[in-house]
Amino acid sequence: MAVAWIVELMGDGTHTARGLYEFVALPVTADRLSLAKPEGGFEIMGVVLVEHVPAATSPPQSGTAATEPSATVYVQWIVEDEGARRSFI
Repeated sequence: MAVAWIVELMGDGTHTARGLYEFVALPVTADRLSLAKPEGGFEIMGVVLVEHVPAATSPPQSGTAATEPSATVYVQWIVEDEGARRSFI
């Protein structure tokens, strides 16, 4: 599993950390993520940029998992208008 920060980019140039998430494989630009909302339901977010510095490692020991984030995934909320999604890029 790859652990990554998710950071939401807002329209006014600010950003909000959405938290740490685990991925089977890191997303790529233009992927869509469904993030659970605290009050229930999901928000659809589009991946704008993925930053990471790959590091050589030895094979993991049995029963251990990576706990340090290996990437930062920048996303934007996809506006939904009458059921149609608008492009986030």
